[in-house]
Amino acid sequence: MGAIRYNDLLRDRFVAETAPLTGIQMSELSGYGVWEKSNAIFSVVHRGVEYYPSFQFLDGKPHPTIKKVLKALPNTMSPWQRAFLSSNGWLDDRAPAEMLNNPTAVLAAAGHERQEVVG
Repeated sequence: MGAIRYNDLLRDRFVAETAPLTGIQMSELSGYGVWEKSNAIFSVVHRGVEYYPSFQFLDGKPHPTIKKVLKALPNTMSPWQRAFLSSNGWLDDRAPAEMLNNPTAVLAAAGHERQEVVG
């Protein structure tokens, strides 16, 4: 199975399991434009549809950790790389999305993404 096909399957699973909001659903929320312009939230595009992962919201507003982590991550990362989905060795192999209530740990892991890989 090619890498692109495998990525599509992983992304299909993400959409099925995380119940993300679509761009249309997001546009109906109060504050959406401000959140997006201030980089308090992020989206990913899959199969032509823009999705906003639901884990980045807490009580109907952006989780306070999201904006901090997005700022800490390198700008060179793709939206899918910035999506907090993959397990991370700095978080005991848990995904950052699972650890948002521990902002210190998630921000430290994001900071490691800026470090140059040597070896």
